[in-house]
Amino acid sequence: MSWMPTAPTDNLYKFSALWGLRMLLGLLLFFAWLISIQMQIEKEMDSAQHYYRSAMILPDIEQRLDALKQGKVNEHRLAWALPHWTPQDERVILEIAAKRHRQSMAASKSIMDQKAGEALAYLRRLDVLLIGFIYIVLATGLFVFGFMRWKRKLHDVEGKLRDAELTMRELGIEKLRIEIAQLRRSGRRS
Repeated sequence: MSWMPTAPTDNLYKFSALWGLRMLLGLLLFFAWLISIQMQIEKEMDSAQHYYRSAMILPDIEQRLDALKQGKVNEHRLAWALPHWTPQDERVILEIAAKRHRQSMAASKSIMDQKAGEALAYLRRLDVLLIGFIYIVLATGLFVFGFMRWKRKLHDVEGKLRDAELTMRELGIEKLRIEIAQLRRSGRRS
């Protein structure tokens, strides 16, 4: 008795085919993960735009607020501030804008720290691409080879055996009919 178990040769092709199919399903899950990473990167890009836009505008707003607090109404005017605003109205609006920009920067900062792009950068390496290619070839090869061999060596043979057995039964029934017909003829003669 051998200590090494032997593979079931009658189901080896089926095993190969099903394992290849399982690997292909894993590949589909991998692509779903890539799509989610891509969506996360787009979210990070939007957050980065919001962050840097707020980071560029906030110092100008703060300079204008300081000028308004010091009573210097004509210094550091913002191009987008409406000319009919009074200094008091402008100050209230700019304080609200500054608060919202700080909140936007804080919210965007946490999303930008996730660094989903690093996962895609890892996938661009040549060795990772080579392993991915080998995985795809192996999964497809196992799937195609296993099902083709399983069909040819097992399924087709079983189909031929079933057809042969059906033919044998039909021939046996036909032989019995002939024998019954002969017995009936000989029974009438006697």
